[in-house]
Parts: sequence; structure tokens; C-alpha cells
Amino acid sequence: MKTLILVTFALMSTAAFAADTPAKPTPSKGWRKPAHATLPCPATVEQLTYAIENIPDCYAAVDMAEQCAAGTSADKPVVASATNVCVKQLPATISKRDKSLMDQLHRRCASRWGNDLMNASPRFFCNLNVTKFFVTLLTPDF
Repeated sequence: MKTLILVTFALMSTAAFAADTPAKPTPSKGWRKPAHATLPCPATVEQLTYAIENIPDCYAAVDMAEQCAAGTSADKPVVASATNVCVKQLPATISKRDKSLMDQLHRRCASRWGNDLMNASPRFFCNLNVTKFFVTLLTPDF
């Protein structure tokens, strides 16, 4: 009987605590819900590349590329499409300092992951994330 009372008290306490917890945080600057997270991935690399090229937003293109990636060297055209979408969102003029840093980080991706096929996909995504990072920093309406 004591055990039943303790279990009941524990469950009621947990339920009361859960009711007092705040709701999920609302989207704010710097946080975006993945736009394509629930969509099925296209069947072929060509269809996926086409779908990503027609997404106007860098973050949505990156989300779709990450969701549908195969984890192989076949990711190159997929990531290249997402990178092109992100590059279009970069400001028309980038300072020499920012351009130099971006190039340095791209070289760091290459040196970190090398040129072998086993690390092709991580290298492609590293470069994509560098570009996305600069879109985040340099785009005024983020």
C-alpha cells in the first residue's frame, strides 16, 4: 500500500511539474525551422539537384541537402547546388578580410578531410557550412 501511495505521489508531482514548464521557445532571429524536413527526398541525384536549385533560401537548401545526402562522393552535385543557392544570398561586395577568411576556412576543410573518396561527403558539407556561416554573418536581413 505504501508503494502505491508513493508511486501515485510521484506521478502527480511529475504531472504538476510538466504543466509548469514553459512552452517551446518561439522562433527568433538566428533560429529557423527546417523548411523541407518533412518532405520526401527525390529519387535520383539529378532530381534532388534540380529541387535544391529551385529553393530560394540558403537555409532551406542546406536543410534539404543534409536530409537527403547519401554520405558518399555522389553528394558533390547535391552540395554544389546548395552552395550555389547560398552564394546567391551573399552580399554583392564582400570585404577582402571576409573573403580571405572564407577562403582560409575552405582550405581548412580541404586539409581536414583530404581528397580521398572516403571523406568526400564531409569535405563537401564542410565547405557548404562555411558558405552558410558567411551568409548568416553578412546578410543584413537574417
